[in-house]
Amino acid sequence: MDLLKKAFYTILLVLIFIIAAKIGPIYYRAFSLHGICQENADIYHRYNARYVKNVMNEELNALGIPEDQREIALSKTPNNITVEIYYEDQANFFDYYTKDFEFFTKCDGVLDSVIAQ
Repeated sequence: MDLLKKAFYTILLVLIFIIAAKIGPIYYRAFSLHGICQENADIYHRYNARYVKNVMNEELNALGIPEDQREIALSKTPNNITVEIYYEDQANFFDYYTKDFEFFTKCDGVLDSVIAQ
């Protein structure tokens, strides 16, 4: 009976490790999105839209998010800039089960470094 209990806990531990190895990197990338989004919304007032998009693409590529799994949108109002990043990924467990993940983050920044009052 003790051997059966050890085998069960060993199999359970291996399954937890496999699930964490598949899902962990996806959530790491997703949690990093907000920092990239906010950083680029904050620097937008010093640079133009093309520069900010290029920087975000480089940062997302370095993070391991391919271009076909993400969308970047910049929208301007008279005083603010809104940066939106959408990221989707998929975890495949031995071609038996596939789990889809979708993440979205939205950040606001100002267009002027000093806002007149």
